[in-house]
Amino acid sequence: SVDLAPRARMEVKAAWPGEIKNVLFVDDSIYSGKALNQLKNELKQFKKINNYNVKFLAIFATQKSAGMVDYFFKKLETPRLFNWNYLNHSFATNCCYDIDGVLCIDPTKEQNDDGEKYIDFIKNATPLYIPTYKIKAIVTSRLEKYRKETEEWLVKHNIKYEKLYMLNMKTAEERRQANCHASFKADIYKKITNSGLFVESNSRQAKEIHALTGKPVICVETDVMYK
Repeated sequence: SVDLAPRARMEVKAAWPGEIKNVLFVDDSIYSGKALNQLKNELKQFKKINNYNVKFLAIFATQKSAGMVDYFFKKLETPRLFNWNYLNHSFATNCCYDIDGVLCIDPTKEQNDDGEKYIDFIKNATPLYIPTYKIKAIVTSRLEKYRKETEEWLVKHNIKYEKLYMLNMKTAEERRQANCHASFKADIYKKITNSGLFVESNSRQAKEIHALTGKPVICVETDVMYK
């Protein structure tokens, strides 16, 4: 795809030596055609544009937009969600996110000791899927007693959010016996009426959260959406 920023336009222009005759512009999707029309207007600045056989391709198109491009791979009607949307689109502002396995990697069995090793994990966890927008809420079955370390890690990695929900139990053993990871997340997700997607790492929990709420849940472990 082509970025319409001035620098990108110069790079495109420089990449067109005289011997090239066929040029294909590729975008991930087309809906209204606004971006395509903007591109076509930008291309008019090239005096010799008519010397090239210029074509346009979109990976996904709708029934209405398919005729706007020369080629497309598949018709996909709206509403639709690409996996980059819940990380790099303003849509993320209405999403709920888990932490372990989503925002950061999961702890190992050794690290998950409900003690010093786990605290060290929280403080130094490797980031995984970091949204570029401020998100609606973080809903995690991490225990409330680890809020301070969790909030510090979120600040450290510039993760912006409206609210952080954590499980209010005393020990990990109590949580294990309650087996309430998914039900806790579902209860919070259901109450946040203006949240349209929950991003979960565990496929079993993702299915259960969806079953309990009737709302969309995407599993980053399998790239499957339950809706």
